[in-house]
Amino acid sequence: MTELIGIPASGPGAVLYEIRLGDDVNIFVQCDDVPAQTALAALEGSPSQGIVEHVLQDRRLAQAQAQATGLADLALFSRPILTIQYATRDPKTRSGKTVHIDLPELSLVGDFTIQTVEIEEIDLHPGVYPQYRVTCSSVRFSFEDAVRRFQIEV
Repeated sequence: MTELIGIPASGPGAVLYEIRLGDDVNIFVQCDDVPAQTALAALEGSPSQGIVEHVLQDRRLAQAQAQATGLADLALFSRPILTIQYATRDPKTRSGKTVHIDLPELSLVGDFTIQTVEIEEIDLHPGVYPQYRVTCSSVRFSFEDAVRRFQIEV
């Protein structure tokens, strides 16, 4: 017989039925970002505690993998996602590249990932590059990422 360590004999967290060898045991791992919770509580005001619960479910993960997945999700999504649009004539503009934006007067300083680029005004004037309309974001999140998240949560 294998002993479960850290499981109380009764009360909250206790196992209410016999677990046999080979039975599935689901673990629950909680990850918190206290600074993000504090910032959200300040934005929302009283009585908010700034806590937003989000559950990721993947029964294939061991505890260390579940912890790493939760921390990665927090790193991406615990802060507001900022999306910025601008136009440029820089021919090196490409999706996936990182751009640094430094506009402190707008409280907008940081590195952003280019999500999409639309090219306009091609050959409008000789010697002038086309205009690139750029959408960039504080988080890179593709269609593939959305599908992957959907598969994890189902």
